[in-house]
Amino acid sequence: MSLIFRLSWVVLLSFFRRRMEPLDWSKLKMRVLPTDLDINFHMNNGRYLTLIDLCRMDLFLRTGLYRLMWKYRWAPAVSSLTMEFRRPLRLFQKYTLRSRIIHWDKRLVFSEHEFLVGKRIVARGTSNTCLIARNGMVVPPERILKLLGWTGQAPEPAAK
Repeated sequence: MSLIFRLSWVVLLSFFRRRMEPLDWSKLKMRVLPTDLDINFHMNNGRYLTLIDLCRMDLFLRTGLYRLMWKYRWAPAVSSLTMEFRRPLRLFQKYTLRSRIIHWDKRLVFSEHEFLVGKRIVARGTSNTCLIARNGMVVPPERILKLLGWTGQAPEPAAK
């Protein structure tokens, strides 16, 4: 299944899945497909990043953020993303991808992403993202959350 079909599937499923709060886990159950493989016959390291985008889209759709992005013509941008690979994902292997927001500041939203086989984490990543307004300025996360009707405070960043 090419990425456009996976994206279409995520969009379609979002109409039938429960609405999410901004700090909930977005979870997608998936399977490694032949188009995901590299020359070593396991999932290509770049594919992990692309699949994280699908999970991010699920979060946008199910929190209502996508409607705001469309209305205000905001564009998402990833400022950094890191991955740690522990075990390979092989052809046709089932896995769960989950992502959640863990913190935000005046400009960026910090998220974590995990690829799980059963309960075992096989890859983990973190990303920093933001929304860019039509004028090129970063939209403050506080404004976004207020428009979504969420009044909670930002969680404290994890200690290093």
